[in-house]
Amino acid sequence: MKLLRVRLTYANVMATIAVFLAFGGGAYAATQLPKNSVGTNQLKKEAVTPGKLSAAAKSTLTGAVGATGATGMTGAAGPRGFRGLQGDPGFLGEPGEQGEPGDDGEPGEQGEPGEQGDQGEPGEKGEPGEPGKDGKAGEQGEPGEKGEPGEKGEQGEPGISHGYFFTSGPAFDEWDGGEQLLASLALPAGSFVIDSHVLGNNDASGTANVSCLVKLGGVIIGETGESSLGGNTDAGDRSVISISFAGTQASAGTADFICRAQAGLPGSWLERGMTAIQVSHLTG
Repeated sequence: MKLLRVRLTYANVMATIAVFLAFGGGAYAATQLPKNSVGTNQLKKEAVTPGKLSAAAKSTLTGAVGATGATGMTGAAGPRGFRGLQGDPGFLGEPGEQGEPGDDGEPGEQGEPGEQGDQGEPGEKGEPGEPGKDGKAGEQGEPGEKGEPGEKGEQGEPGISHGYFFTSGPAFDEWDGGEQLLASLALPAGSFVIDSHVLGNNDASGTANVSCLVKLGGVIIGETGESSLGGNTDAGDRSVISISFAGTQASAGTADFICRAQAGLPGSWLERGMTAIQVSHLTG
């Protein structure tokens, strides 16, 4: 009954009355009522429905269409209907394409070592190899005869060890402001260690600079830097200048000791000396 009340509408009621009139009341009217006998008094209130009216009658009664009324408020939601029957299961879909492999995951932590397995049985012993052949020991040789002593060699010539020297005694050479030869030695071809010295005397009132060098075979083998001599009234106005160097000349030549004083200043070179020692070779 609840479902019937929900679906009962004006159209359903009018249709039911029309069917009743068609099968019952209409037949009675056709057989019992005289022609033109049904008037206004014979009709029930609201007995004529829109479906019984002609199009012309509807147009006359209706008149002009009025303006559309405002939309009514939305009615409350009706009660929830009964749950329908479960439908048949659908067809099984085709399997999808295989997806691309995912990125490699990070390696897991190393598991704890497993328990040691039982020791295997020892393998079979291999066959022994064939023994090697013993080599024969060689016979001991007889001792050799003692040789006679060799003849004594001749004594070699003594190595080079010649010395050359020069000394001036109380020599006296005044300064001339240029290079002055103070000592010279004539030497053969070979290698030499040469030592030279001279006493310089400054007669000027101020400081004087002096320097010396040694040549062997015309080539400078060593020289000093400048030395300062004090003024004539100072205790340092005299000083020994010495120089020692070594060199080699391919042919005979001279070793020369040369000194130079500051130009324009008075002074002199006093005692001087020069020594040259010949050696077999030089290392240095």
